Amino acid sequence: MDDKKRLRIVIAQMIRHNDEHAQDFTTWGNFAEVNGAGGVSSMLDEARKHIDAATAALRSALDSLD
Repeated sequence: MDDKKRLRIVIAQMIRHNDEHAQDFTTWGNFAEVNGAGGVSSMLDEARKHIDAATAALRSALDSLD
């Protein structure tokens, strides 16, 4: 396997991993909100925004390998 193919595989896995975390942040943020922990919900929403930005950078990196 060449290095670019290996990079594509690893970056794609990072994207999937981040997408899973982003969904967890949303799920648990909603749970926190419903259970009276609005501050925690806001922090999880902020974390979601950061992971979304990281995922966008990873997608750009993946695209640049094509």
